[in-house]
Amino acid sequence: MIDNTPFGVEVSVSPPTATGSVNLASGSSYAESRPLVNGHATFSIPGLTAGQQQLVTTYVGDANHLGDTTSTPIAVH
Repeated sequence: MIDNTPFGVEVSVSPPTATGSVNLASGSSYAESRPLVNGHATFSIPGLTAGQQQLVTTYVGDANHLGDTTSTPIAVH
């Protein structure tokens, strides 16, 4: 990633029949929630500051599927 350059992130859950929403956060600089559509949620993240960042994705869950959280390190240059 390039410092202060917006980028897109697509989150997928399995099975694709899962419903509900996904939250995506990067520290205190970005946090959004999007509904799942066919098992996918798309985010447009504004530019992050340079350095190591963690993208934390949380699937909230629904009546048939448990929620889950994943953390992914990224480097912003």
